[in-house]
Amino acid sequence: MQMKYRIRELSALAILRNSRETDDGGYSFWLSEDAMKKCIFHSAPQTQDDCALFFQTMCVLHGDDFKLPLGAETIADLADILFYVDFSGIFDRKAVQKKYIDRQKQAEAMFRPEGIALDLEKAHIAM
Repeated sequence: MQMKYRIRELSALAILRNSRETDDGGYSFWLSEDAMKKCIFHSAPQTQDDCALFFQTMCVLHGDDFKLPLGAETIADLADILFYVDFSGIFDRKAVQKKYIDRQKQAEAMFRPEGIALDLEKAHIAM
């Protein structure tokens, strides 16, 4: 049986609901632990097949001598470090209505050269 990793999928729309406009016209994204829980797609598959990226990330977390645990089917170590963000309903809409224009502007603010940082109170996760 192939090893699987627990990787969460987040809703970009839910993240955008927690954005705040900054003084320079950009947006910041602050998610409390409760807000973060509302962003998780619980209906989406929560596990992903093993791949080189996940294994290499585990080596960074646990050292270069990391070995896949015997008997385990799913590893949860990456669930609070890596995640997918679903942008459905944002960039797949024509920006003719104000709400879609605003959503796209907010979402574009997430794509900065330094990436986005989501402050999750207990953890600082960058993607």
